[in-house]
Amino acid sequence: MARDDGNGVTSLIAQHAASLSFDALPQELVELIKQIVLDTLGVAIGASGLEPEGRIVAEYVEALGGRPESTVYGFGFKAPAPWAAFVNGSLGHMLDYDDVGAGGHVGIATVPVALAVAEKLGGVSGRDLITAIAAGTDLHTRLDLAVRLPDWTMTEGWFATQLFGFLSGAVTVGRLRGFDAERIENALGIAFTQVSGSRQMAVGASTDLRSMQAGFAGQGAVLAAELAARGIVGSKKIIEGRYGIYKTYVRNQPAWSALTEGLGTRFPLLDEHGFKVWPACGYTRATGKTSCALKMWRRSP
Repeated sequence: MARDDGNGVTSLIAQHAASLSFDALPQELVELIKQIVLDTLGVAIGASGLEPEGRIVAEYVEALGGRPESTVYGFGFKAPAPWAAFVNGSLGHMLDYDDVGAGGHVGIATVPVALAVAEKLGGVSGRDLITAIAAGTDLHTRLDLAVRLPDWTMTEGWFATQLFGFLSGAVTVGRLRGFDAERIENALGIAFTQVSGSRQMAVGASTDLRSMQAGFAGQGAVLAAELAARGIVGSKKIIEGRYGIYKTYVRNQPAWSALTEGLGTRFPLLDEHGFKVWPACGYTRATGKTSCALKMWRRSP
């Protein structure tokens, strides 16, 4: 168990992700993840025919060529897994109809990554796919719940989907590929080196980059896992370290217990997740609360 100062949290998270089994998942969580997969596919495929920037990024990736490993949604071609995750993750937010929860949009941060890598690997069972997404969404949700600053994505200027998506995506791929704890920790370290997600792209009139946050995170997550698989050693203690994610990006002492309590037995995604009733950010809706990740949506059954 991690200490009160958080020492050992990254290692503990890696151990949890490596050992998580499908049989440990509550049936309610399994059903929710199935809905998240369908919802993410639906909004991404919809965007492929409705959003001009979707065609731009897809045509750019198609022109790059490379090994046809993973399907690009809605465009009829395959691309190397990191590039497919880039396009598909970007498509997932273009309609602003993707799911919501603690840490932003957990579905587009994990599902396009999982599906791209599963297709590349071949022979991945549905149970393993769901378990990998459960590991990734669990980390993504816990990373956000550990932040003690109110409305921190606005005050600190980050998009949590992208900021945490590099890490949750890396865990998703690591679990899908059957990494041990050490290799998952390396993937986390490599992913952390790429972390980004400034909210500047949504200041004033939002730019096309607002929709591409999970694309960059997904591409980086797949790249991180592929390098870890080949023996690249990643940075250590990237959650609790002196220059880790909280001290560098959030600049606040986190609630370490939110990251560690009930690992493998309690999944806060079940309490925090929802699907949008209409396609718009939660900040555009009349409410006494301001976070996109608060309960302003249709709850899953």
